[in-house]
Amino acid sequence: MNVRRDPRVLLLDIDRAAEKIAGYIEGMDFATYATSAGVQDQLERNFITIGEALNRLSLVSPELSERIPNAKDIIGFRHKLVHGYDHIDAEIVWSAAVDDLPALRKTVRSVLAGLDRAADNQPSPQTGDRR
Repeated sequence: MNVRRDPRVLLLDIDRAAEKIAGYIEGMDFATYATSAGVQDQLERNFITIGEALNRLSLVSPELSERIPNAKDIIGFRHKLVHGYDHIDAEIVWSAAVDDLPALRKTVRSVLAGLDRAADNQPSPQTGDRR
């Protein structure tokens, strides 16, 4: 399977981007964020990655995408960041990072854990035994 079409890889991309965002703003308040163009760029870039990975996930595995609450809104947010780059509201990006991202990370990690459990219960191709 093409790596970019592997749902697990897409979910890992989302988790990694979310982890980066959390790291960039750790210990930061909005006032500092609002005056830090570099951190704003980093958050926007990683939210774009999250939205694109979710969009691809919705195409290759709609049933997994449906397990992510607000997936369509997150994809729409990515669209606004890319195509409305000249009207990005720092407060909205900050709010998404602080208020929404922790729940997304928890959900994505739960879905990944479910995929791992399902893979562990698959018969081995060589022996037919469970892993």
